Amino acid sequence: ETYQGDIERVVKDKNISILSIATAEAERRGAQGESGGAAAPHKPWLQKLPLNATMIVGGVLLVVAALGALAFVFIKPAPSAPAPSAPQSPFIPVDDTKLVMLSPGQTSRDAVMTNLEAAKENVALSLGLIARLLLVTASTTPDGNTLVPLPAQDFFTLIAPRIPPNLLRTIQPSYLLGAHVYNNNQAFLIVKVDSYETAYAGMLEWENSMPADLAPLFTYTPRPRIPEEGVATSSASSTPAVIQTRFVDKIVENHDARVLKNEYGDIYLLWTFLDRGTLVITTNDATLREIISRLQQAPVTPVPGQ
Repeated sequence: ETYQGDIERVVKDKNISILSIATAEAERRGAQGESGGAAAPHKPWLQKLPLNATMIVGGVLLVVAALGALAFVFIKPAPSAPAPSAPQSPFIPVDDTKLVMLSPGQTSRDAVMTNLEAAKENVALSLGLIARLLLVTASTTPDGNTLVPLPAQDFFTLIAPRIPPNLLRTIQPSYLLGAHVYNNNQAFLIVKVDSYETAYAGMLEWENSMPADLAPLFTYTPRPRIPEEGVATSSASSTPAVIQTRFVDKIVENHDARVLKNEYGDIYLLWTFLDRGTLVITTNDATLREIISRLQQAPVTPVPGQ
């Protein structure tokens, strides 16, 4: 009653309305944070838990995080060892490489020739492209598995038992055996020699047995020709037989070459020196043309010490 009387006297003496007094009181309470309508501030859920419960939850989260880190370290798959890659092709760039693995101690010429012939026939590139046929053995080193190419002298000894010894001695270790996609797949060899005179004499000596030594890998039957009108043929067959002849001299792609030809004059085996250190053996002039073109485009590799 006293508070009500005080209010009435203030309103009467000071000419202040009840609304003004209520407004002033609300502002005072708002300034002091005493407003009854304001919502209580939101507290994190951990703060609402008792102290012991908060510690337990925190410990569980730390244990889970530690287990996750251990699982990442010990359970993640180990990186797989990289597969051995084929060595870079010498002399000219190639478009593919076919690996022909040699088993340890493999000395059978027939088995090696069969594998090489299969690799040649399995080359599936576009017309005019070249694949390397790489004879390799697997070797284990501290750095992992390595593919070791068969040196040239071992290669010729294996596939050509009648190659002259003087020719074999002048052949350098690096060589390129390949297949050119042309009229089926045509084999070729690029070899480096250290003596032009010795190598040339050895090639002339090898001509007698070279076709047999390189068969069937270097066997090539040119496409049959339609006989000209008025020219008699000895056979009704449309496929001409390859007549075994002696090598003859012929200019092929502006190089002096030794060639074997069929009855129509088509080349089916040739060899030539592109320079005094580079010997090429192949079955046709188109493959020789492609080799020469790639030799001209190949980057020059510096020789150590020169």
